[in-house]
Amino acid sequence: MKDKVFVDTSAFYALADRDDVNHKKVENTYRSLIAKNTVFVLTDHILSETATLIRRRLGYIPSIEFLRLIEEGQGVELFEVIIVGKEYLQKAKKIFIARTDIKYSFVDALSFAIMREENIIKYLAFDKHFQIEGFKNA
Repeated sequence: MKDKVFVDTSAFYALADRDDVNHKKVENTYRSLIAKNTVFVLTDHILSETATLIRRRLGYIPSIEFLRLIEEGQGVELFEVIIVGKEYLQKAKKIFIARTDIKYSFVDALSFAIMREENIIKYLAFDKHFQIEGFKNA
C-alpha cells in the first residue's frame, strides 16, 4: 500500500509560485515524496480553493495548468481527490464548532475530518493548524 500525504492549498500555491518564500522547500519535498511513490490526497474543496488562488494571483494559464496536473495525476495514481459529501461536512462542522480557541477555516476543519477518517497522518502544508491538530509534516 502506498503512503498517503494530504496536500493543503498553501503547499500547492507555493509549488506554483516560483517567487513564493516556500517554493524551493515544497518543491524539494514534493520531488522526494514522488520518488517514494507517495499518493497526494486533496479534497474537491482544496482543488477549488487552490485553482481560485492561483488564478487570482498568478493568472489564468497557471490555474489551468494546476487543474491539468491534478487531472493527469489522478490517472497515474499520483493524486487522489476526495469528493466531499454530507458525512464529511457534518464531521467538519463538529470540529469547526468545537475548536473555539483556534481560528482556522472550515476548509481546514474539513481537511482534518477527512485525514482522521482516511487515517492520513502526514501533510504537506505551511499552515500550523495541521500540526496543532496532531498531524505530522511530510
